Amino acid sequence: MRELISNRLFFLSFLLWNVLIGLSILIFPKGEAVLFFNSFYNGFFESTFALITLFGEFYVGLLIGVFFLFYKRKKNLLPYLVSVLLNLLVIYLLKHKVFPHFDRPYAFFADQIQYHQNIKINRQFSFPSGHTSAAFVFFTNLAFAFRDKPYAWTLIFPPILVALSRVILAQHFLIDVFVGSWIGLSISLFSFFSLRIFVRHEKSN
Repeated sequence: MRELISNRLFFLSFLLWNVLIGLSILIFPKGEAVLFFNSFYNGFFESTFALITLFGEFYVGLLIGVFFLFYKRKKNLLPYLVSVLLNLLVIYLLKHKVFPHFDRPYAFFADQIQYHQNIKINRQFSFPSGHTSAAFVFFTNLAFAFRDKPYAWTLIFPPILVALSRVILAQHFLIDVFVGSWIGLSISLFSFFSLRIFVRHEKSN
């Protein structure tokens, strides 16, 4: 439990973020946030978030894995790999098997929103947000690795920005990133602590 205590600002920030998003989901109609952010559309704004959204993609996860492998953080590598693989499995099953009929904002607001020219327009498999869940897996594991550093809690901001980027770029609804963030964090916690319990059990035998 000391890992949670030492990372309390990270997790408190996560809870605050989810309270704000949860209230927004309850108060505003579905898609309102997408239309609101898109009303501020301009090249710089969209290009900035098009870059931010990349922090939820595979090669960022690969770089973090390489970092764990070579930067004296090998003990963090196994729970990281487990959480990444579990996240891929869970997101695939939810998107393609459980909620395949959940369409993306484009299906509802195609004639009302502008899209960044370098962003692929997706129409299906909206729920939940895979970029968001992946980003929370990546940076929650980093927060665990650097839990003894005073700046560890600031690692909550990249995945939050990734989640916002998915809405700003009209790729997802708020509910998609809300659930995606919980999936990413929950899988990271499960992988970290279940592997730790397993290792301690093996050592005691």
